Amino acid sequence: DNDDEIPGGALNNKKSLTSLVLPDKLKKICGDAFADCNMLTGSLIIPEGVEEIEMAAFRSCTNLNGALKLPSTLKVLGRMAGYTYYWDGPFRDCGFVGELILPESLEVIGWGAFEGCRGLYGELRLPENLKSLGQAAFSGLVNMVGSIEIPQQVTTIEELTFSGSGFNGTLTLHDGITSIGEGAFSGTALKGELHLPKNLEVISKESFCGCDFSGTLVIPKTVRQIGAKAFAYNWRLMGTLEIPEGVLSIGSGACAQCRMLEGVIFPESLESIKYEPSWGED
Repeated sequence: DNDDEIPGGALNNKKSLTSLVLPDKLKKICGDAFADCNMLTGSLIIPEGVEEIEMAAFRSCTNLNGALKLPSTLKVLGRMAGYTYYWDGPFRDCGFVGELILPESLEVIGWGAFEGCRGLYGELRLPENLKSLGQAAFSGLVNMVGSIEIPQQVTTIEELTFSGSGFNGTLTLHDGITSIGEGAFSGTALKGELHLPKNLEVISKESFCGCDFSGTLVIPKTVRQIGAKAFAYNWRLMGTLEIPEGVLSIGSGACAQCRMLEGVIFPESLESIKYEPSWGED
């Protein structure tokens, strides 16, 4: 065994474990190492030198009720799509209370990394070096506030990434983003104008449902798919919405209850959608 790793499942579901001090020479905490240790209390300090925390490492440590301190050396937190599920996030449903500060070295934030960590607060600063941002990574962080800016190397926003969280500032999406997953920002009170990426191709179901965007909504010419309720319940979006020629499908209720929209201009290829009652109703 490597003496700089905590093996997978090492203390999984160990109810007698009430406190934890990790060794200084540690480089990796493997999957499920402390999962479901729900008698653990206090803060969690990951020592400097740790580069990777695998999936479900501290999942459902619901009584870890202090701060979370991540090391400046951390590169990988959880795993990417295809290797895990969002309910295996390394800190999913932990009870941390404190400000969430991500190290600049972080390159991967895996699926469900902080999902349901309702006690984390502050403004989110995603590291510039971030390459992968997983499904439901920040879902349910109701006490996080402020704006969201997606780093340049992240080109896909996965399902539910920021859903049901407390972010209430503006959203900055760079032009390299090509796909926005189902419910990615749903139920999050982001405001200001929504500037969609110039190279965007897919706007999935409920991507921006229930946000608080205002201003004129412009769909990029590259978009091919607009999912059901993609922009629903954004009461303050204005102007006449023009659907680009290249759009192949539009889901029902895409702009349901967007009461301030003055109308929609469809390309000839989608004329029939004009008469679909569910386009702008619910």
